[in-house]
Amino acid sequence: MLKQRTPLLPKPPRHTIMDCTVRDGAYSVNFQFDMQTIETILAAVSSSGLEWIEVGHGLGINGNTIAESNISDREWCDLAARFLPADASWGMFAQAAVASVEDLAPLADAGMKFTRIGADMKAYELVFDYVERAKELGLTVFVNLMKSHVCDTEEAVRI
Repeated sequence: MLKQRTPLLPKPPRHTIMDCTVRDGAYSVNFQFDMQTIETILAAVSSSGLEWIEVGHGLGINGNTIAESNISDREWCDLAARFLPADASWGMFAQAAVASVEDLAPLADAGMKFTRIGADMKAYELVFDYVERAKELGLTVFVNLMKSHVCDTEEAVRI
């Protein structure tokens, strides 16, 4: 008889979807969106009823330092405020290797409600300071461990 496995993590009370269309879609236009496209996408996303909406540079906060964009992080905040409902939970991706911890406060002050902090799987310790600061700022925090293929299952579970 097979022994029943105990789940590693508690089952969440419900599932939700985060829309990353604008941020991830920025790659397809070399980070150079026109305003009509942004307005169209954000209007569609906001009318869909999705709970979490991610905006910003494809590479995340401070992505302009790596790949030039026609829209700054602060301008993304203004666009989110302009085109999304006032109660929308919008936020930005923050790669620990690109954004600094100090970048979070002015964006939170501009209305950002969450941040999704990313780091390579084997460099997971880099997210700790970001998580701490984001929580201090009252942001909802998501962690995205990238390049999980470099770890076997046991190491991934440990991390």
